[in-house]
Amino acid sequence: MQPNLLLKQWGYLALRGRGAQKATRGRHLWARLRGRTKRFKRVGDIEHDLAVDFSKTRAGVMHAGMAGFLYINLEGRQPTGIVKPTDYEALRDELRDRLLGKECHVRDPEGNEIQLFTAVHKTDELYGCSRKDQPWMPDLLLIPHESLAVVRKIRGRRAVRWLSYRRLEGTHRPDGILVAAGPGIRQTPTVEERHGSLRAHIVDCAPTILAMLGLPVPDDMEGRVITELFAKPPDVQTVAASRGAAAPPAEETYSEEELQKVTERLSDLGYLE
Repeated sequence: MQPNLLLKQWGYLALRGRGAQKATRGRHLWARLRGRTKRFKRVGDIEHDLAVDFSKTRAGVMHAGMAGFLYINLEGRQPTGIVKPTDYEALRDELRDRLLGKECHVRDPEGNEIQLFTAVHKTDELYGCSRKDQPWMPDLLLIPHESLAVVRKIRGRRAVRWLSYRRLEGTHRPDGILVAAGPGIRQTPTVEERHGSLRAHIVDCAPTILAMLGLPVPDDMEGRVITELFAKPPDVQTVAASRGAAAPPAEETYSEEELQKVTERLSDLGYLE
């Protein structure tokens, strides 16, 4: 699924023309063949995918995969920002409404109508933090339908390209699998588990493990003890978290050359985007 194509069709994103686009792809292909991608020189760099004309672009998806990271080209934040700070919230609301609106409903290969995005989050609201403290968070986080993955590239004229099974690539999903075994773990599933309505989150693992070990759970730790896992729920104790000074930052253990090699290997494996 190509949200940048939608943004282009709606007039929020502009490209520099077919010639520039072909040249961008050619340079990237040549760099990959030579083993010199250096694609991740700076955060949010999509120049190897799209020849974006930032002087005419108000918003674009700079990172994509399990979700789409949409950035507004904000004046004073992005080097080429054109959106006035006074227009920021109105534009963000406008984009979210359109991405969740009827324009983003399509038919899947079986003929079922689906919504491209099941949620579009304002990240400061989602994570409960200030954009002044985290100015480089995406402005909107686009959560796609479970049958779709987000890409930054633009190919063709349709926002969704349905691939055959043999052409599918791996990606991450928000839902995972929780497995527990050992003394004290309940053996018989509950009614909720049989019907798939028992839910846990990744942040619940740490307090649950502490409780299993008979250790107190810091009162500032996110998550809860998953008591439903146990034949006999553990006696959960809490302890006040340390409020002392923050530990000094760890010394860097890699040289610049080593960091560059690690970055290139991770990018070639697809872990960096």
